Amino acid sequence: MYRKIMVATDGSEHSVKAVDHAIELCKSTGAELLAVSVVNMDALSCVEDSDRDVYCKVQDALEKRANDILNDVEKKANKENVLVKKIIQVGDPAEVVVELAKREGADLIVIGTRGLLGVKRVVLGSHAEKIVRWSSVPVLVVR
Repeated sequence: MYRKIMVATDGSEHSVKAVDHAIELCKSTGAELLAVSVVNMDALSCVEDSDRDVYCKVQDALEKRANDILNDVEKKANKENVLVKKIIQVGDPAEVVVELAKREGADLIVIGTRGLLGVKRVVLGSHAEKIVRWSSVPVLVVR
């Protein structure tokens, strides 16, 4: 049924649960895991114009964190003999996940209910809600 399962992760508690669930699905179906971490630079848009060095340093730090998160996903998946493709992109998380799912041929997107943002939505995090609304691929939301 599933050949490629995409999981979007930012290292938050909810996305770690999504990763664990996605790995179990891959293990039981033989699917490849597409592990995605999106570096969202929107919060720093005001910094970009005023201090390019600060912007670049923050972007580098966020990309390193994304890489560390995906390395952790890869270790978990490897323990379960699940093949992983790691993808780091810069952009709006919802837009990137939906576009990558199409481009990579994902059969399912697995996401957590909320990410690392301080403001929590009542039902879903804002990115999760957008992914559910915009995706042409089935989306599994893990709480």
